[in-house]
Amino acid sequence: GELDLDDAAATDLPSMLEFAGCRFKPELNGLYQRQLGRQDLLGHSRPIYQKAMKFSRRYRCFYFDSALTPDETARDRESGWYIASEIGSRGHIFARCVGTSESNVPPKEGWSFTDRKEHWIPEASS
Repeated sequence: GELDLDDAAATDLPSMLEFAGCRFKPELNGLYQRQLGRQDLLGHSRPIYQKAMKFSRRYRCFYFDSALTPDETARDRESGWYIASEIGSRGHIFARCVGTSESNVPPKEGWSFTDRKEHWIPEASS
């Protein structure tokens, strides 16, 4: 999978991101719209990117920092960018790109995906 920025100016955050090229979980491919960050759930105000699907299914891309999260039960989760069904520590995680980041947009490379047994598969294997 790969995330591409739209034509937004370099100083502005893009209003949309495109996740493309994911063969392991093709349902994650598509456009993600920028939304306001959730300080209450994540402990920071970085933007969240959301892909809305039919039947109320949504994929949310957000940065999770285990040192900042107000949810003490999630402190053992690795910091990094996640694509999940819910913001924060609840819900199902579909993809992640672990590691600390200062960016307000997710990285283009380095993603891994969960298989049916909840094992993490690096993107090169997808």
